[in-house]
Amino acid sequence: MDSARSALTRVLVTGGDSPLARAVIAALPPATAVRVVDRHFTAPFAREIERSEGDLRDQRFVGALVTGVDAVLHLAPLTTRDERDLEVLDQATLGTYRLAMAAQAAGAARVVLASTLAVFDTFPTAFQLNPSWRPRPRPDLPILAPWLAERSLREIARATGLAAVCLRLGTMDAAQAATALLGALNGPLDGWRVDHSGDRPLPAGPPRADLAPMDRPRRRVVVFGAGGPLAAATAALLAPDYLLRLTDVAPLAELATRPPQSPGAPLPVPLGPPHEERVVDVRDPDAVLAACEGMDAIVNCTVVRHDPVDAWRVNLLGAHNILHAAVAHGIRRVVQTGPCLISQPGASGYTWDELVGDDPPPRPGHDRYLHTKYLAQELCRAFAEYHGLEVPVLQYAGLASTTVAPQGPLSPFFVSWTDAGRAIRHALEVPSLPTPCEVMHITADLPHGVFPNRKAKHLLGWHPRDTLEQWYSTARPEREA
Repeated sequence: MDSARSALTRVLVTGGDSPLARAVIAALPPATAVRVVDRHFTAPFAREIERSEGDLRDQRFVGALVTGVDAVLHLAPLTTRDERDLEVLDQATLGTYRLAMAAQAAGAARVVLASTLAVFDTFPTAFQLNPSWRPRPRPDLPILAPWLAERSLREIARATGLAAVCLRLGTMDAAQAATALLGALNGPLDGWRVDHSGDRPLPAGPPRADLAPMDRPRRRVVVFGAGGPLAAATAALLAPDYLLRLTDVAPLAELATRPPQSPGAPLPVPLGPPHEERVVDVRDPDAVLAACEGMDAIVNCTVVRHDPVDAWRVNLLGAHNILHAAVAHGIRRVVQTGPCLISQPGASGYTWDELVGDDPPPRPGHDRYLHTKYLAQELCRAFAEYHGLEVPVLQYAGLASTTVAPQGPLSPFFVSWTDAGRAIRHALEVPSLPTPCEVMHITADLPHGVFPNRKAKHLLGWHPRDTLEQWYSTARPEREA
């Protein structure tokens, strides 16, 4: 037995009440101490184990769970089922995030994630697939849960140095899958790796692209997160020409009494008829579905940055609810907004680089806000590619007033609030996109020379008008306090 194998004396297995977990536990060497976790257990185990009941989304519970563990076999995203469907997605994503962060902090040697080859079931059977192919997962929860767990674990491994393997399992019995998982647990590893084992499941068919082309003007627009400054800037630009349904978790008049997000940031203004206002919690799928009824297009400006629970439920599950409602109502155009995902410091991001393309591979790291918005972007791509949606994803970083000085120096990725809103209008009005989901930088024409905005100009016909020169030039006019 090599050193990698001999070092693994205590193994944590998640999703422990599943047939797959029980097969893995039975196959582990007798000398291996096994800690097993699930939300509840239905039957005893054939060998002596340390059993823990709890939720992987509970940070304190997970921190104690990984203490003293050498390796983690993370089966829960593939095996967990819940009568409340979206709970599966929340458990798989937030649970994986907290488990991986805790495992890295505790010094675990590796994490092995069980995923599924069903992420390729829209490809023809004749294709010889391997881990170098990009998956095109169907946006069904049993596939999305392990798929987004993959994305989350990979980015944490990239940012923290955690050693991790993703093993996508095909058609095989539990004993065969257990053998493959133990191979991943004991094999050599440095960093991140994806492996396939077993035969690919029978294809479910090609992407459906089942929404009819838009045969009417996009004049009725529902805006989620309308109480925020980006939506407020956008609504002011759309109101003269569109019928708007403005929604947020509280009335706009109430949200307008709160301090602005930053100096000079717009505040929401309640609009009278013919516009409409509704109180809608984006975490409530039924409320989101009702809010999208009769609409031609959707703008998603919802965001929670710091709350350790609602960041996931608003940024990720809320996006799922919106995309699901778009499909249900036949709405093709969904404008998704979020932060640029390339500004994390250190080697895991692009801050060492001085010319970053228009949409390089995202690097959200383990920042909660960026991480959840990144997973939402993956959801957008899955829904768009499968159902034929048109989803322009507009990414922002700094937003500035043209009259009130920003706090601190202007970064290389800044745009005025008005230009930011104009980009959303262009994203609504552009006749078509070259692919179902296009990611674009929304930034001013800054001389810093780091983040280009050519793609937004080319695809949307959007050109920023505000140079913001008054905030980076020494020859600027007197600024307001």
